[in-house]
Amino acid sequence: MTGLPPVPLEVLTSFAVGFLTGVYGALFGFGGGFIFVPYFYLALNMPIHMAIGSSLASIIFLTSSAVVSYGFFQRRIDLKLALLLMVAAAPSAFLGAWLTRYVDPYLLRIFFSALLAYAGVNMALELKFEGGRRRLLSFPTLWRRTIIDEQGVNFRYEVNPLLAVLGGAGAGFISGLAGVGGGLVNMPLMCLVLGVPIHVAVATSELATLINVVSGSMGHFLAGNIDFYRVAVVGSGALLGAYVGTKVCVRMKPRILRRALGLVLLLVTVRMIFWG
Repeated sequence: MTGLPPVPLEVLTSFAVGFLTGVYGALFGFGGGFIFVPYFYLALNMPIHMAIGSSLASIIFLTSSAVVSYGFFQRRIDLKLALLLMVAAAPSAFLGAWLTRYVDPYLLRIFFSALLAYAGVNMALELKFEGGRRRLLSFPTLWRRTIIDEQGVNFRYEVNPLLAVLGGAGAGFISGLAGVGGGLVNMPLMCLVLGVPIHVAVATSELATLINVVSGSMGHFLAGNIDFYRVAVVGSGALLGAYVGTKVCVRMKPRILRRALGLVLLLVTVRMIFWG
């Protein structure tokens, strides 16, 4: 479960990686697993399963910081939607973590990269799916939501609860299996399919991701796949960086944030395809 204590240079590097990943993760509603996993695996020479488990444990620090800022100070988290996503995601995240010994995560990354590319293009080009969102897996009643943040900004939207449950379960499974926090699924799901405003989606994604990674980390803890020394260092940087990221996010216009997220998804797609 633990490795050798990190050397001083590694401590500085790991803290910096955690900080920068925390800023970006909180800004776009991600957990940062696709940065943490390659860092642990390639830079720190961890076995792949240890890298995945340590990634999930590090994401707990990042998302906890973001949830406190978005939830208690900015009040932009849709708690009911997050709970719906979390209930669907928690058991599938544990299952995904348990299946890592039987499934090659790289095969999942190839398939998932195609979905990310599709979502990234749509968000970068600001394509709309209002009609399709209402027809796809139609539910008798759409869930009407209203969120008023601490600045008095009013967010009104409707959510298909059936799609929310199915999407949350998929996000949790991928989180545990591939060592990502679930935000890579939650953000396209909420913005493109469920129609959630992007600032609310970012904040809500962090809370849903937090529960995903806690569940997934439990599975990796039982399997002995967490290096607690290195997680503490990376996680400390992520804790601080995520707080900074939430402050940047609240100042960004929705259109700019949406397009930036689309470009990030495309970059992540390239990273996932060529990292093996």
